[in-house]
Amino acid sequence: MKLSPVIKKCIYPAGLALLALLVFAYIFDPKIDSNGDNCHYYILASSLAAGNGYTDMLGNPSALFPPGYPLLMVPLRIVTDSIVAQKVLNLLFLFASVLLLFSILLAEGLKPALAFIAGAAVLVTPHLLEFSTMMMSEASCIFFITLSLWAFLHLPAGNRVEWRSPWLLLFLFATIYTFYIRTQAIAFVAAFVVALLLSQRWRLGLALSGTFVAALLPWVLRNAFWGLEQSRYVNQVDFSQVLKIVHMLLAQVIPDSIIPFFRVRYDYMPSPLLYVIAFAMLLLIIYGFCCLKRVRLPLILLFVGNVALVSIMDSPSYYRYMIIVMPFLTAALLVGLWSVCDALCRKVSKKAFSPWFLLMLFAPTLFFYNDDSNHTVWGLHRFAVADNPVAVNAFLAIGEAAAQKGSGCIVASRKPELLFVSKGVRGVRYKEGVTNVQIVSDLLVDNVDYIILENFGFRYTHEVLYPCLKEHPLFFEALSYTSAPVNVLFRFNKERARQWLSELECEK
Repeated sequence: MKLSPVIKKCIYPAGLALLALLVFAYIFDPKIDSNGDNCHYYILASSLAAGNGYTDMLGNPSALFPPGYPLLMVPLRIVTDSIVAQKVLNLLFLFASVLLLFSILLAEGLKPALAFIAGAAVLVTPHLLEFSTMMMSEASCIFFITLSLWAFLHLPAGNRVEWRSPWLLLFLFATIYTFYIRTQAIAFVAAFVVALLLSQRWRLGLALSGTFVAALLPWVLRNAFWGLEQSRYVNQVDFSQVLKIVHMLLAQVIPDSIIPFFRVRYDYMPSPLLYVIAFAMLLLIIYGFCCLKRVRLPLILLFVGNVALVSIMDSPSYYRYMIIVMPFLTAALLVGLWSVCDALCRKVSKKAFSPWFLLMLFAPTLFFYNDDSNHTVWGLHRFAVADNPVAVNAFLAIGEAAAQKGSGCIVASRKPELLFVSKGVRGVRYKEGVTNVQIVSDLLVDNVDYIILENFGFRYTHEVLYPCLKEHPLFFEALSYTSAPVNVLFRFNKERARQWLSELECEK
């Protein structure tokens, strides 16, 4: 039976929607993640939703992250305080990104079947799913990157610019907003500016550059007014590890992240086979980009720029900072692989190579068992249905004890943002002073009332903080504790601490 054009047009997006529904439901994790960043985003969005400005849990103006992602969280946060709802929103951003990517690949002349398979591959990429099921900014950043590329394809080719075109406004807004979501997206903005200038599209390149500077100015002036850092990442710039990080990104992160057949151990040198695989994948990715038409230059420059940017940071965090380019690397790999296979088939058998054969590449992602919980879709499901680690549950339990001391108290801990979101406990992170005097002085400056001695296994807690608390029982009083592992809640007697510091000063 011959399908109508309307059904043909809708069948692939419907297939992507069905796959997304099945995968998202399978790997969805309703638990709040124990990393601090997702809690910070929620706190900032809550402050905006309450009309308190862009402030932290103590009401202080914050510049920890740009405001783009918290602003996207605000409408939903006004309606509900549900963390699950914010996680669902993130998955919707990922799905919308895949639909836009599918449309972009079609506009670039790819077969619908190949564009569908590329979109499906993105939907089952484990590391991408891992970050999309958290309250993290990667999924929304990917959405605005694909929205920018999609709007760009609707602009007239050449140096002609329709200044009143809604597509131009959408392109400028989406491109610039990526930076307001993640500072790392400066690589995308720069990639597009350079691509436009190299293509001799001077007007559009200058329009993007000028609009970006104008749009950035309010954020810069606001931070300057409050005396805040313009970007915390400036302090992380380090050129001493550039070659090592580039090697890690190309030889380990790419094979580990895109259709992962192998378990990559980042603490070991890659095997000769892994080098061959990584090099072959890199060539196919570059070739896949080159098979595109209008967006190939921005995407190639985005890939190169992102690797260069991550390589000068002192905390590359393995694959984390490659997440925003991962969908495009995955799609490019499949496009490049299909193009090579199709050319070989046409030369040998005079027949075209069916894109559906590429579905075999999904098997490792979907079915292969791996000890790493974030390496396969199955592993993500296992992590989602499991309880929190014992150390996290113990920390939350001692946080419950701190919450009973009153909402006006300030509690110092390793993860104050996690306690605030989960238990409503306002707090600060202890500053890890080296000497007892530094530790006590910092606690006084932060006006701390209670201290949680956690048991996450950090060396500082056991080797520096615990001895300090043990040596000064007069102003560190143990109130309650958990067992297996032990977490202890201490009351901090600020008056006695000030007296002790005064006595030390007099002795000098």
